[in-house]
Amino acid sequence: MRRRLVLLASVAAVATMSLSACTSTAGGTAATSSTPRPADVLAAAKQRFDTAKAVTITLTSTDVPPRANGVSAAQGTGIIDPTTPRFKGQVTATVNGLTGDVPIITIGDDAYLKLFTPGYTKQDLAALGAPNPSKLFDPASGISSLLTQTKDPKAGPDQREGKEILHEYTGSLPSAPVTSLLDLGKGAPDFTVTYGITAAGQLRTATLVGAFYAGTTSTYRLLIKDYGTTVDIAAP
Repeated sequence: MRRRLVLLASVAAVATMSLSACTSTAGGTAATSSTPRPADVLAAAKQRFDTAKAVTITLTSTDVPPRANGVSAAQGTGIIDPTTPRFKGQVTATVNGLTGDVPIITIGDDAYLKLFTPGYTKQDLAALGAPNPSKLFDPASGISSLLTQTKDPKAGPDQREGKEILHEYTGSLPSAPVTSLLDLGKGAPDFTVTYGITAAGQLRTATLVGAFYAGTTSTYRLLIKDYGTTVDIAAP
């Protein structure tokens, strides 16, 4: 009888220890595997972008109507600044049915283009009906501002971009901030947006799908790299 009581007591002690361990493990797992809210991830990515000083971008597009006025591609380096953002690179644009690659430097509102000239000349982008690439690098209204204006963001499956694995987040954007950046899609329904965020929390890709042009669904994709690039962009 005594041996039986001792055995029962031992079993009870083991069970209590196991339950305690499970509870502790469960609690620890919950604490360490808690998933950040998508909105918080996007807000953190905005902060990393805004403090990067400079980045390089590549803008591409698909399903753009032929001969439609607008920017279809761009590549270059931007300096992130709240007062005088800058860009130097090349823009592919269509104006009045003519498409061309135009070298461009923009410093705040000032723009210098090699537009049928061997050197840069100062141009009025508004008169040309073209967006100012500098706007992309204004923390208040540029690329990074889209992250915190995204509605109902949700986490998606991981995606590969070159050698990197990106964490995907999807949501929607109203047309106003998109039109402000690209001068396209005015008054369109919400755009679908997909972001690719690196393990270090950097915004690497942003893909927007929607009615950039009336009656057509097009896609614009930004690839953002070289955070902290050292570059000097001055007026020519």
